[in-house]
Amino acid sequence: MFKTTVYLERADLEVLQRLAREQRESSAQLIRRAIRVLGEKEQPRDVPSFIGCVDSGGLNLSGRVDEMLGEWARAENTRRMHRRRRR
Repeated sequence: MFKTTVYLERADLEVLQRLAREQRESSAQLIRRAIRVLGEKEQPRDVPSFIGCVDSGGLNLSGRVDEMLGEWARAENTRRMHRRRRR
């Protein structure tokens, strides 16, 4: 272990001391546990294996996402209008 110094606001120190008393741990133990818990929560997620497994054939889809979504939305609106007219 390594020694370090932490500066706390008075209110934070009071919370730390209260929690340490309630949980019957030293302040240092409580801080170490809090860091471990936060560290586990904040770990980067693994990228799913299917990401990057398809070649778009040079279509540059990620660079054209707004354009492609716009085209899709216009086509979808056209399809919906044709369905309404048939009814």
